[in-house]
Amino acid sequence: MLSHFFAALNERLLQIQTKLAGNKQKEKQKYYNEIMELRALSDCFVEEWLAFEEKLIDLQRMMEREWESSAGSSKGSSHGHGAGLSAINQAEVSPSVIDADGGFASESEAAIPLPVAMNFRKGQGYFALSMYDEAVKSFSAVIEHEPDLTIARLYLAFGFLMSNHLEVAYKQFQLLVKTSNHPLIKAASLNALGCISVLESRTDLGLKWFDRALEQYPEFQDAAFNRMLTLYHAGEYNACVQAVCSIRDADADLEIQFLLFSAFLKSGRKKEAKECLRRARRIASQQEGTPRDWQVIAHGYEQLYLFKEAAFCYRRLLPDLRKEAWVWHGIGWSLWQQKKEADAVPYLKRALALEPHNAEYACSYGWAMLGLGETEKAYQIFSLIDLQKKGTHEAVLAVAGMIEALLQNPEIGEGLTEAETLTRRMLYDARPNTRALGHFQLGKICMVQEDKDGAMHHFSLSESLIREGALYTGLLHYMKGNRLKAYDKWEMTPPIL
Repeated sequence: MLSHFFAALNERLLQIQTKLAGNKQKEKQKYYNEIMELRALSDCFVEEWLAFEEKLIDLQRMMEREWESSAGSSKGSSHGHGAGLSAINQAEVSPSVIDADGGFASESEAAIPLPVAMNFRKGQGYFALSMYDEAVKSFSAVIEHEPDLTIARLYLAFGFLMSNHLEVAYKQFQLLVKTSNHPLIKAASLNALGCISVLESRTDLGLKWFDRALEQYPEFQDAAFNRMLTLYHAGEYNACVQAVCSIRDADADLEIQFLLFSAFLKSGRKKEAKECLRRARRIASQQEGTPRDWQVIAHGYEQLYLFKEAAFCYRRLLPDLRKEAWVWHGIGWSLWQQKKEADAVPYLKRALALEPHNAEYACSYGWAMLGLGETEKAYQIFSLIDLQKKGTHEAVLAVAGMIEALLQNPEIGEGLTEAETLTRRMLYDARPNTRALGHFQLGKICMVQEDKDGAMHHFSLSESLIREGALYTGLLHYMKGNRLKAYDKWEMTPPIL
């Protein structure tokens, strides 16, 4: 809870810092007032925390004094428990066995000495606060006195893992696999060994560990998901899809549906990918999905060229996220892709009003202007982006926009000569996508110049990365009377579902 609370505060500070640049004095005053409100909140939090800490320390010391007094009065007693220590000097916790929910499975296990139990609880507290280095120190102290305390060793191993001491964590988990008789602890350790192996790029070994974890405890969902995720990152998309069978309630899990969507998409199974998005929409609607969930779903629809559905997902976010530029841009961009430039422009303008220096949003606005026939205005927008963002992805899109504006209106700038110069500049770029876009644009220039052979050559070089390249290649084959070749090229084009 505290981690999320401070993450939200830090995110808001970062937003304010980002928006301060270039704003008018009136806007800066508004942000300053908000900073002062956050300062007041911070001071209040610190005061309340210190008051709580003082009471907590007093209560802790009072109880420790009582236990020390009781322990002193019972010295010499012959009725001790466990290792001969007085029952009063022991904490009634049983951290040697963990249940399925991460708690203690039995109250009847042998108790451990109070100082050790307190270190154990302290370590748990550090874990809850994601302070893993401190947790390792606490559980190391526990293990030093109680080396057979399995649950403490499990915490210690995870502490090493979360603090990125992978080699030490690996050894601790291996020890747990050899010594623990509890199936869930053994499965959790095997799963962790799989995670470490994958992190160290030993994918095959990681999959073996995950398989062993599932053999040990078939219901252990973490291992099932990690196995599926590893198969996906290894490029084994069909195996990844098949692995979902071992995951309980997969149809109600958003993350599973997102992973399945990507696996289906990468293996060319677009209908199944679309079905995953349908399920994801249903889950997000029923479970009040986060803005990030709806953004992922919208992006998925964009990848399938289903821009109407993408716009729907972005619109759902508007009531609560009216101040987020990416939501407005998402709607505008989706409308532009549907050839609804006039409807897209107000949304794109709103996105730019919220983030006036965002080159991606400016590019989208420029392309919408092109669609409306505002070639001169679009050319100016793209020229400015190219000047300011040289070498970036946005600059590449801007250059493509300038070329398109020059093709539509050769009277702008230096006409086709400038368009060809800009295009050849793209051909020398180190990025394959940029070179493919350059070939695609050069193909269009050849079409304007009625050089069909040149156009065919450049469109063919672009079609592996530019969807429309195959469309144009097919069109040129069709114009030459080669209908079978044309159909072959058009079949290569990803269908719009």
